[in-house]
Amino acid sequence: MAKCGKKGQGGLEFMILIIFVLLIFTSYSTVINNNSADVIEAKKNHLSISIAEKIAYEINIAMTSGQGYMKRFYIPYNIYGHDYNITFSRKAAFVDWAGNSHAAYIITNNISGELIKGYNYIENLGGSLYLNPAYTQVPAVTISKSPAYPKPDDNITLTIISDDTYTGNMNIDGCYISYDEVTWNYTDAYDGAYDEPYETADEGIGNLSTGTYTYYARCNDTDGYIGYGSLTFSVSTQGSAWWDADWPYRISMNITGEDYARHDYPVQVRINFTQMLSNLGDSNGFDADSIRIVEWNDTLEQNYETAVNSKEITKIDILSPDLWDMTADTATRSIDFTSGLNQTGNTWGVSGSDDGWDWTNSSSLAPYGHNAGQANYFAIFGDPDGDSDFDTDVGSGASKPDLPADSNYIAVIIGNMADDPNTGEEILDSGAWGIRFYVTGEMYSAIQDGGWAVLLFDYYADDLDDDLEEGAWIKARFGNSTSMNYLGSDLDTDCAYSDATPEIWASVDDPNNGWDDLVSGVFEDYVTEYITGEGWYYLDLGGKVDWVDSDSNGHTTTEGLGAYFDNIELMIKKETSLYNESTNATLDVFWMLDGATEMGETRNYYIYFNSENISNNASTIAMDYDVQFFHIGYYYSNCTKMENVLQSLEDNRWITDWSTTNTGTVSPNLKESNIDAGKNAVILGQSDSPTFNFDSWMQNNNMMIIFTPSKDLTTDLPIAGYVSSNHQKYGDLETTIYTHNIESELKRNSMSYGYIDQGGSDIYAESCVEADEGDGQVMISACDYYGGFIGFTNYPSTASETSAYPSAPERILEQFIWKLLFQRKNMPAISVGDAEMNGG
Repeated sequence: MAKCGKKGQGGLEFMILIIFVLLIFTSYSTVINNNSADVIEAKKNHLSISIAEKIAYEINIAMTSGQGYMKRFYIPYNIYGHDYNITFSRKAAFVDWAGNSHAAYIITNNISGELIKGYNYIENLGGSLYLNPAYTQVPAVTISKSPAYPKPDDNITLTIISDDTYTGNMNIDGCYISYDEVTWNYTDAYDGAYDEPYETADEGIGNLSTGTYTYYARCNDTDGYIGYGSLTFSVSTQGSAWWDADWPYRISMNITGEDYARHDYPVQVRINFTQMLSNLGDSNGFDADSIRIVEWNDTLEQNYETAVNSKEITKIDILSPDLWDMTADTATRSIDFTSGLNQTGNTWGVSGSDDGWDWTNSSSLAPYGHNAGQANYFAIFGDPDGDSDFDTDVGSGASKPDLPADSNYIAVIIGNMADDPNTGEEILDSGAWGIRFYVTGEMYSAIQDGGWAVLLFDYYADDLDDDLEEGAWIKARFGNSTSMNYLGSDLDTDCAYSDATPEIWASVDDPNNGWDDLVSGVFEDYVTEYITGEGWYYLDLGGKVDWVDSDSNGHTTTEGLGAYFDNIELMIKKETSLYNESTNATLDVFWMLDGATEMGETRNYYIYFNSENISNNASTIAMDYDVQFFHIGYYYSNCTKMENVLQSLEDNRWITDWSTTNTGTVSPNLKESNIDAGKNAVILGQSDSPTFNFDSWMQNNNMMIIFTPSKDLTTDLPIAGYVSSNHQKYGDLETTIYTHNIESELKRNSMSYGYIDQGGSDIYAESCVEADEGDGQVMISACDYYGGFIGFTNYPSTASETSAYPSAPERILEQFIWKLLFQRKNMPAISVGDAEMNGG
């Protein structure tokens, strides 16, 4: 009986265990399903927004492009299985589905016809837009050949593709082929029957002798509409004649400008030469000096060598010293104080303890200066938790500033500036926050191996009562127990107030007027030289005020400086090339589409190359790319740096030539006559409020313009004839209109291999305005920037504060300019063929 009792108890325990496991599984499944449902719903919303923006884009482009514009475009049949409706009302395109609605702005309601799911045509006739006019209902017919470059002994096959999906899904009824447009031969559908809107047919034409041939295709649909297509091609002994027998290998490429015409346009293709050599049976390493780009004409059998350049693929590893971020904020490397202040003690200075963030609230600490005869200390400190003197949600000494918009920052307020009883009329005081951190052996080894350390932070300077007549500074230092080094530049020499150390920001010119506005900026600089080995280091940042009542203005107890800091980030970066001539000879190859490449035109190129078994000298031809740099206005610090960058690009064969022009005016009005003919890019330096009148120049030359801004990008940048809104053009081309919403605050991305995005809707950073060709004209838009704030300037807040504001090293500036000029995302269609060996 005892044994039976134990068996019954064991069975009951087993059943309880099973039920418990099922309950856990059910709960887990519910959570997973809910999360999955949220993701799916987000995807549906994103797709519906994209559809609305796509429709608006096509309408706005068609309207601004003028008479004769015509384009075919596609919209999805459903939104993840949901049907949707498209309507136009009140200058907006609405996409409605399952109780949801999204809209995108359009510039006209003068639209005839209807949009359909799938392919659509849009045409501009006399300023009116027509969707899917009747004569566009013919099937789209294309014809291609195989092989791509036929020789006399090749069996050639022609392939006809007929597409009627955009006409309301009429079925294709038959396709024919002809060599003279007189005799038409019926071709069988690939799947055996013409019974669908999209059909493919193949026709073998056998061998052809050397020469040039044209074949024609004709397809009709069940409504009786007939579409035509043609193909002209050459038959040659080697496709294209071999350019130079000293180069035994080549790769064919076709480049088609599908979406719009381009002029002198840089293109890029990534090639794994190790794999190409392996496919050809060559086990030697790759010779990077051997790369040549040759354009050939498939009708005239002519070869033209063009300039070529290449870059190795690299990766950047980032190590981040521990700056005591809150555990909840570990999704980002920057210290953003979102979850509060992390501190376990307040032991200021590099000799203190590793206890988180410190502040100088001791009467013996004024790190950037204090009047020795002064009895009072005026600095007080704020943080999101109120662990220091006050909570930044509330503020202290004055109304809470407009910015930062939230309370997640650390603050130093030097205020309540009453005359000190011991000094009468002079007050000098400062205060700062600091953090002690450790640089590991791994981090220092990365620096020794060619890496670099970069410090970034956001800063804000607030005139608490808009009437501070004193000298005011924002300061920062970086170092160790051996030396603490001031960061920034000398901004106050020969000013009404000055000191002997560099600063991040200063208001020192006019002691009679405060700066009246909250000034914000982003500081970035290298601190590599201050890291001398593994060990403890210290960073402090804060403010300083110097007041001398020499003009009998007096002051109130509410005035003073508010210095706020956020998004503090210290990174140690090491860039490593992934290139290896024997195992991974992967390169990005760049060259120019010289001259005009019309919409729909295909240009043929070969990349010729060798293994290291056959030595060739590197090409000496520079890229056919000319740049003109305008120094405009007087808010600048980078004329020399920019010129050095352009010279470096020329020395490395990226550009052929560059020139510089100094306008010498604060608010220049630049016109087409200022631009040298034939320039590929124009870089406009820094200025307060330039005006540009480049209408016909931009339209006729299809070039890029880069505007490196001055101080206040919240104001509009006047461009005669164009405006940007997520890279779309709209508006009356006869009216001067503006680019809007280019923020003055520069956001940051880690340096990584990537593209400058010229087509997306997400603008991560606005560090310039760029003009780039699109649909035969030019778009003015904000630039995505990969690589961090380049520090063109930390912008002055008023015209009286002109000085040489710090800028980033030329290395960062050169990478930034190079990416803008050459690393485009809106590439034409590039088809890369297989590698082949010279058989001649």
